[in-house]
Amino acid sequence: MAVVKVWNRNTFPHTEKFKGKTLTIAPGKFIEMEAGDALLFKSAFSPIRVDKNGMPTKESRKMIEVEGLFQPSPSGEVHKGLATSLSGFVCQFDGRKFATQEELDSYIELNHADKIVVDEDAERAMQAREGVKRGPGRPRKSEQTA
Repeated sequence: MAVVKVWNRNTFPHTEKFKGKTLTIAPGKFIEMEAGDALLFKSAFSPIRVDKNGMPTKESRKMIEVEGLFQPSPSGEVHKGLATSLSGFVCQFDGRKFATQEELDSYIELNHADKIVVDEDAERAMQAREGVKRGPGRPRKSEQTA
């Protein structure tokens, strides 16, 4: 897997135990790590130290940035296994990519209609709820035009 840079964007050194090793990253500096490990390191919980007033200390803030995880490498490839195309729409049946949702929908209707399963009970339940007022969140398209 590809090696990426793990930056410490804090003004204090970051020290953390990760996979049995104690890693220390100086402020404004980076270490190199395998891409999968870097993602795990960034997302791992780091205990928050507090001062005498119970407020989190600036030293305990985990300000980690992973460079090169989703950006293309110099060869132009995105690291496989961690990111696919960040733009566009992908057919889940065969992996073909499309620029718009409409193109994807029409492709699926033409080529994979026999694989689509419709749950009749769920469809009826959704139709029965059409008259129910929606709670907070994004309104239906029919409510936006009204």
